[in-house]
Amino acid sequence: MIPFGLTSRSALAVQAVLTVAVSLAVLSLIGAPVLAVQTAAYGIGGLAALALAATSGAPGPRVSIGVTGFAFALILISLAEPGVEGVRRWMAVGPVTLQPAPLVLPLIAWVLAVRPAGWPVAGLAAGIALLFAAQPDPAASAALAAVIAAVVFTRRRATPTEIVALILSVAGFVWAVTRPDPLAPVDHVERIVLAAWAAEPAAGIAAAVVLALVPSPFLIRALRRNTGGGPALVHALAALWVVLVLASVTQRFPAPAVGYGAAFVIGWLMSLGLLARKRAAVEVRTWAISPGVGKG
Repeated sequence: MIPFGLTSRSALAVQAVLTVAVSLAVLSLIGAPVLAVQTAAYGIGGLAALALAATSGAPGPRVSIGVTGFAFALILISLAEPGVEGVRRWMAVGPVTLQPAPLVLPLIAWVLAVRPAGWPVAGLAAGIALLFAAQPDPAASAALAAVIAAVVFTRRRATPTEIVALILSVAGFVWAVTRPDPLAPVDHVERIVLAAWAAEPAAGIAAAVVLALVPSPFLIRALRRNTGGGPALVHALAALWVVLVLASVTQRFPAPAVGYGAAFVIGWLMSLGLLARKRAAVEVRTWAISPGVGKG
């Protein structure tokens, strides 16, 4: 008998450690560059996860606006960067280049799941949807649409602005996916599973299994009635990581937490930290279109 649940804090820690071990081993096997950056990302993400897991309560309206505004600013900064062959999904942080989308999406899921969002938060989320499309980043566009949909359908309540944000995120995904993306996939980023298989079949299998398990804690918790952290948040995080993992299967987008990419590592570990928090929300069971809800 397993002494702890599949989504207990102990189980989440075990999964994180195994993912770190497999990722670094596979990246080393295929000769990926700058493993120190990936190692540092796991350390930073782990500290962020512990900090989020230790928090209690929910962000208030002002904090929610601040978090969403910060997310908007980071994506806007990436659009000001030179980019690569017309694609502008990254921003320079000192000597490191980060993709802000996987960093901000868990935080957007968190603030949207707290309460029905009014014009400031949902309006900023709608703006982020348009920025993702402008980058273009179909994976992030689809993930944001999935997050918003998961929140409103789990809560069974939506504000007009949330509906607008959902429509714009879907439209942004359609726009982004139909635009040319000239970037070739890289072995240690998008093609990590195939590259690992080519180097050593056992490593390829391990990478595939670990990648498939990335969204599993959120899916398992979503299927349980006692969804710690709040039902809307759990469903939003499950939708987020399922979409990002499925996007990576196309080999056009990074393999979250397994392939090389500091932002995906940190974002996934932050999501585990949010999942490890105590239950902080109550599910609303009656569908409604809410009027404006103040500053949230």
